[in-house]
Amino acid sequence: MAAEIQTFSNAAFQPDDAETNAQVRDNISIQSNFDVARWNVDKNNISYLKDDSHTLSMYLYGGQTSYRNDQNSQKGAPGKICLMPQGHESSWCINGEIDFIHLYFSDATLKQYAASTFDVDVRLIELRDLTYQEDHKLQVLFRRYFSLCDAALFRSPLFAEETINEVMHHLIQNYNGFRLCNTTIKGGLSAQHLRKIRNIIEERIAEKLSIEQLAQTINLSPFHFARMFKVSFGESPAAYVTRKRIEAVKTHLKSNLPLVEISALTGFSQQSHMSTHFKSITGLTPGAYRQLL
Repeated sequence: MAAEIQTFSNAAFQPDDAETNAQVRDNISIQSNFDVARWNVDKNNISYLKDDSHTLSMYLYGGQTSYRNDQNSQKGAPGKICLMPQGHESSWCINGEIDFIHLYFSDATLKQYAASTFDVDVRLIELRDLTYQEDHKLQVLFRRYFSLCDAALFRSPLFAEETINEVMHHLIQNYNGFRLCNTTIKGGLSAQHLRKIRNIIEERIAEKLSIEQLAQTINLSPFHFARMFKVSFGESPAAYVTRKRIEAVKTHLKSNLPLVEISALTGFSQQSHMSTHFKSITGLTPGAYRQLL
């Protein structure tokens, strides 16, 4: 089962003055599930709503007299960070020209990262709303990722992947609405079962895993296991296993192994299947990805 590629709409701003519109100067995507847009907005009253992604924003120019209408004591400035969670709605008073960058990524993408990295049920991942935050580390990461979107500087998909992983890691550690330790929730798989299933999949990635086999390891029916897995991991068992296989493919591409051997080592029945899934997730074929390493 191929992972779904997220595409994002730039229809986020609704200016009161239609003649002074919010304009996208650049819109670049170097990774599936992540988009970067550089915006320019002149003096205006702006409404913001975006249902298909989280939006991380950093000012490049201006903003010192601009504010969010429900937080009018806080003002923007170059380098300041805003975070608008998926579905966030707000209105802003822009009192002069501003230039800023947006990074878009879906809630599903964030939760997939959290499930793989933090050993946590994805229902505990809920980003907080931030307005004009001072965060030097996040600013550095944001600028690094934006620079990688320049085709002249882009050398390897690994640079972009490493940077975006650092961004998501920092957001979850510092701006998540729930404490990730000592928090219990009902339903889904237990923490012990989460770890066990995750370890089994990683250890047996080359095998043809089935839902029935995975369910038996924690004494659940296949139907109940599949439902509880999706609740806790934020994606189906098939999508999760495919994504973990692609991660394993990326590691093997650093070697000189032929692609047909890599497909066998990572659980794909045919090289063509590996290539199809790899491109659906990364936007590149395995061969093209290897050439950039």
